[in-house]
Amino acid sequence: MSSTPLLEGKVAVITGASRGIGAATARAFSAAGASVALAARDQAALAALADELSTNGNGAIAVPTDVGDAAAVERLVAETVRAFGHLELASTTRRVAASRRPRSPTFPSTRTTPRSRSRSEACSCR
Repeated sequence: MSSTPLLEGKVAVITGASRGIGAATARAFSAAGASVALAARDQAALAALADELSTNGNGAIAVPTDVGDAAAVERLVAETVRAFGHLELASTTRRVAASRRPRSPTFPSTRTTPRSRSRSEACSCR
C-alpha cells in the first residue's frame, strides 16, 4: 500500500467552508494532501481555517464568496488557479439560501428542494 496521500498535488474548492460540514470537508481534503480554496461569506472564519490548514504543509487560501453571485464564483475560480496553478476538485457544501426568496403563495416555505439545490450547485461549479 502506498503512503502517498490520496489527494496529494490536487487543488480543491470547498464552498460553505466557514463552519460545519464545509469546514470538516476542507480539513479532510487538506489532511488527504490537497491544497484548498475556502469559500463562504464569513471572511473571519475563512481566514482562521486557512491559517489552521496552512500549518500542515498544504496550501490553503480564503476567498470570501457568495455562491449565489456568478461573478463571485468566477472570481473564486480565478483566484484559486492564480494561487495554485490549477483546479481539479470542487465540493459544494453550501447552497444558495432559500430564505432569500420572498414569502409568497408561490414560495410559501423557506425550505429548499432538490431542484433548488441543483441550481445553486450548478452556479457554484461553473
